[in-house]
Amino acid sequence: MTSEDQLRSRIAMACRVLGTLELTRALRGHISARIPGTERVFIRARGPAESGVRYTTEDEVIEIGLDGRPVSAVPKGLKAPSEVFIHTEIYRARPEVNAVVHAHPPYATTLAIMGLEIPPIHSLVRFLKGT
Repeated sequence: MTSEDQLRSRIAMACRVLGTLELTRALRGHISARIPGTERVFIRARGPAESGVRYTTEDEVIEIGLDGRPVSAVPKGLKAPSEVFIHTEIYRARPEVNAVVHAHPPYATTLAIMGLEIPPIHSLVRFLKGT
């Protein structure tokens, strides 16, 4: 198994974890990762042929360029998610970033709808440490 195959597998596994832990529901959410040393990215695809985040397979992880277009064949019934440019623009702006998660966690979404602020984790950690 090549390092690219391993990366594709890890993305699929991470998507399954998101779904299993119910950090996102049904078909919502996806993960991408930069292919090291390239201007390409693996990203969880969307479309009628997908099985949902909780059941993501390696075949549902497609390869795209930073322009958001596929660079290799995409299985029928799949395409890059409409939010692909959230991922690619982060990779363009921040070369040190190697993975992006886009999800809609139910509690965070509910708090946002209610207009309640979620404190940044790093501030919460400092608060809990007493610093």
